[in-house]
Amino acid sequence: PDAWVARLYAFLDGWPSLCRPDGPARDKPIIRLENGQQVTAFGPAVYLPGPAGTTGLRTVRRAIADVPAARHFLAGLGLTEPDLVAEVLDSILPGYDELDIDQLDAVQHAADLDCIMMALDQATAASRDRLLDQLQQTAFLVGENAADGVKKMKPPGELYQRSRELEAYFDGNP
Repeated sequence: PDAWVARLYAFLDGWPSLCRPDGPARDKPIIRLENGQQVTAFGPAVYLPGPAGTTGLRTVRRAIADVPAARHFLAGLGLTEPDLVAEVLDSILPGYDELDIDQLDAVQHAADLDCIMMALDQATAASRDRLLDQLQQTAFLVGENAADGVKKMKPPGELYQRSRELEAYFDGNP
């Protein structure tokens, strides 16, 4: 039960050596997610639940994280509430891995682009650099071949902003 897990976290909070990255519990699935799944503390990103509710990210079950002693333990593991950068990196951009243009939902894509822009505006310098690096590697923008009209998903560095001057420059280039 969640109450038992919260008590376990309170107990483990008193024994920090057990749950260090090199400690005996490092590969034990002791973190309970909102969906009930149990994962390790040092695997893929897990977040504390924020005030906004569910975000699509892997978050600790709220009923557990709301217990102060349990939250103290989880924070001691380095878990934090997600921000927009985390949402973009861990939830939005992975959805574009190997996405074909035919699978693209235009409404969701527009919402994703808005979220990416807000994350870039609100990010700290360090997280902004991390976000920019990942954006450069992810094909999340729609590009159109000006010669034949074929559309494909492309990363930003492989696209040009269409203009009359650029169309004249590339005229005749397949």
